[in-house]
Amino acid sequence: MTRRPASRAARAALGSATVAGLVLALSACSAAGPPGAAAVVDGEVVPEGDVRAVQQELPPEITGGAPVPVQDILAFFLVEDTVRDVAAEYTGVISTADVRPQLEQVVAQSGGELGELSEPTLELFATSAMLNQIQATDVAREELEARIEELDVEVNPRYGSVGDGLQVLPPEYPWLRPAGELPVEG
Repeated sequence: MTRRPASRAARAALGSATVAGLVLALSACSAAGPPGAAAVVDGEVVPEGDVRAVQQELPPEITGGAPVPVQDILAFFLVEDTVRDVAAEYTGVISTADVRPQLEQVVAQSGGELGELSEPTLELFATSAMLNQIQATDVAREELEARIEELDVEVNPRYGSVGDGLQVLPPEYPWLRPAGELPVEG
C-alpha cells in the first residue's frame, strides 16, 4: 500500500493545531490566576508588581543588608487581610501612617535615611507589626491560625508553592540536577 502525502491544507491544519496545543499547555503552566498575579487569596489578586516593589524598597538598615527572599514577602501578602481583620477584633489595627515614623527611627539609628516607600511596602511593615501584637495574645493567635487554615490560596508557580501555615516554599525545578547527577531510570 502506498502512502499518499498529506495535502498542503492538511499539513497546515495539523501545524496550527500543534502550535495551539503547545500555547495552551504553556499558558496553563505559567501562572496561577490572572496575568500579573503573584498569588490569589480568596479570589483577591496579589499583584506581582507589589511583591517586586517591596523587594526593591526594603531598607538595608532593617533587613541587615541581606536581600529578603521573595517567598517571605509573598507570605505577608497572603495573610495581610486576615491579619488586619483579626487585629481589628483583638489587638487594634496599625495603619501605614503609624508605621512610617517607627521605620524612620530604626533607619536613623543605623545612620541612614528612609527614602520613599510605596504603599505595599508600608502595608508589609504594618502587617508585620499587627502580627507581632496578635502573636502576643493566645486568643488572637488561635483565631488567626484558624482563619488562615480557611483561606483559599493559589501561588503563581514562579514564586513557589504553599506549605503548612501558608509558608511559601521556593519553586522546584525537578528537571535541573547538580552536575554529574544522572537521571534515575525506572
